Amino acid sequence: MIRFDDVTKKFEDETAVDALTLEVAPQQTTVLIGPSGCGKSTILRLIVGLEQVDEGRISFDEQPLDTWDIGDLRKRIGYVIQGGGLFPHMTARENITLMANHVGWAGGRIDERVEALRELTHLEADQLERYPAQLSGGQKQRVALMRALMLDPECLLLDEPLGALDPMIRARLQDELRDIFDELDKTVLLVTHDMQEAAHFADTVALLRAGRLVQAATVDDLVERPADPFVTEFIRAQGGGPSLETVGEGRG
Repeated sequence: MIRFDDVTKKFEDETAVDALTLEVAPQQTTVLIGPSGCGKSTILRLIVGLEQVDEGRISFDEQPLDTWDIGDLRKRIGYVIQGGGLFPHMTARENITLMANHVGWAGGRIDERVEALRELTHLEADQLERYPAQLSGGQKQRVALMRALMLDPECLLLDEPLGALDPMIRARLQDELRDIFDELDKTVLLVTHDMQEAAHFADTVALLRAGRLVQAATVDDLVERPADPFVTEFIRAQGGGPSLETVGEGRG
């Protein structure tokens, strides 16, 4: 669904993405993981056209990204930024339906889609009329996910979608989010810094360091067949997180 061919992105003298070659398989969940500053969020921004590559090429659905009409591309890609990015002056419903109204969906179609997504994400009906400041962290993330899914995109990008939540809410939403991914059967590219969370979601984990791809593999392969000593070091450095043995009990 998405392919990076020798992609480099620099910000002044800093290289955020360095000669990245990576394939994101269709209808699977690929997780980008690595230390802070390794280029994870920049990769998502490059896909949706918020940043431009300096070298190399990105393709979406076998078509070079620079040949896409940006409006058409963004209808096919749902994007959840860090913290959800909800507009504070709009209700949850207004946030969710923003793009559907923009592209001219009829009111009845919008209402049907909102109800289907509300049931999918387990959001209460009365919460649709609240403003973001009136919602809990978990509720905001559900609304942000509904907004990203509103136009029924083929691909979903999520940047640390659960990073700001407390551990109990985060664990519950991890299970719910994985069920949603399985039910929708979409291409998902998810950013996290947590190896246990990566194991929970991923068909493939792409481990990055300083903008370069270290290894893209299943969780089991990362644990049992690391391509570089950094792979093992990164997993062990999770601190209170999973050990080498427990990480391998994820989807891989």
